[in-house]
Amino acid sequence: MAPISNGWVSASQLLQWQQQIAQHWPRLRFGRLTSQQEDGTRVFTLDVYLDGLSPEQVMIELVAEASEHGGRIVQPMTLERSLPGAEDSYLFSVSVPDRPEDHYSPRIRPHYPLLHIPLEDQHVLWYR
Repeated sequence: MAPISNGWVSASQLLQWQQQIAQHWPRLRFGRLTSQQEDGTRVFTLDVYLDGLSPEQVMIELVAEASEHGGRIVQPMTLERSLPGAEDSYLFSVSVPDRPEDHYSPRIRPHYPLLHIPLEDQHVLWYR
């Protein structure tokens, strides 16, 4: 897809992006999720299969709802590297406040710099 210049995007570029998301979305997959405590934080790593979408076309986030352990957290995960021997698969990580591990859930959502997603797109894939 052509890069966005001067903050302007054509309707055809947006339509192409939406078609790519719709084509690949049913085959996106989560892989291994791990976490460990480190100096008052919890570090999560997550393997993700993107079926031909680039890591820039999605946002991988770790979400925790408000509880007695703290407020709501929506923290983007960082792309660490592609996974060797696994096409379209990547390792993401994030460091978050230490709370019980099961308070956190990863999700994948489409990402497009000029849209306020998920408001303009209903695609959201939650880790189960």
